[in-house]
Amino acid sequence: MAGESRKLDLGDAPDVSRSSTVSGWDYLTEKGSVRCAFSTKNVVKLGMSANLKSHEVKIFWLVEQVEEELFEARRINSKNVPAGNAEVIPLRRLLNEFTPELARYEEVILPAMEALESLLDRADDERASGRLYSAEMEYG
Repeated sequence: MAGESRKLDLGDAPDVSRSSTVSGWDYLTEKGSVRCAFSTKNVVKLGMSANLKSHEVKIFWLVEQVEEELFEARRINSKNVPAGNAEVIPLRRLLNEFTPELARYEEVILPAMEALESLLDRADDERASGRLYSAEMEYG
């Protein structure tokens, strides 16, 4: 089984057909693996001695399951899309340090990712049609 990707054994999905409530089950991929937004909190200290102030910063991540107990976490940038390199984290760290952000994923991050995908598709179409300047503007 080395190298084989398996999903978490969460048991049977509850019958939510009668409910309009969003459930964590809605954020599993077709293969049954986790894909959702999470957040972490960092404390930033500014100043020195008597002027020392602490400020809590919330960082959002897109987390996707890659193996049974391994996940890739990518930071969400100011445009609400994943950016940068993925950090591989174990299940234990995900459970201890990350907080699920289901509403933010559905209301902010997912629409931003869909808009970016649409923009990139338009840019690819422009490039394929030989309209390089228009493609460059779309990519920009």
